[in-house]
Amino acid sequence: MSGSKPTLNQQMMNLRASCAKLRLMVLVVLLLTGLGPLAVAWTDGKSQALTTVSVNSRVVPCEPPGGYDGETAYLPTSFVSHALGINVARGPAGCYSLSAYGNLLRLVVGTGMCRVNGELVETKPPQEHDGELLVPVQLLERAFNIGATLDVSGNGS
Repeated sequence: MSGSKPTLNQQMMNLRASCAKLRLMVLVVLLLTGLGPLAVAWTDGKSQALTTVSVNSRVVPCEPPGGYDGETAYLPTSFVSHALGINVARGPAGCYSLSAYGNLLRLVVGTGMCRVNGELVETKPPQEHDGELLVPVQLLERAFNIGATLDVSGNGS
């Protein structure tokens, strides 16, 4: 009976498959839009901090603030985890694993080499400040395929 109506059980299975596809499509859309401008502001006249980040066209305060050394922007892993959904796991001796979207980033605080999906990559060294890991934004872009631009217009220069 090819022309018969699907049973309730078959309808529920089709609905579950459709919901899974929709969740995957939403995740892909989120990844494609990624980060927007990262707003940098002076904190004490000498150092600079990332104070807000635009995530999928929504401005989000960067708490705790990220860092900016005049060349490289750094985001704190607590923000990365909360705002971008990237899982952060701390291992022994300053080793960290960040994972999301089928990608894995392994890094060590203060070391300019890390592994992105098994590939050795040279990077600005991640930093640790007050127990918070700060990761270079360029590394997050490469590892998790997100886009970011830096807006330093509010830095007082």
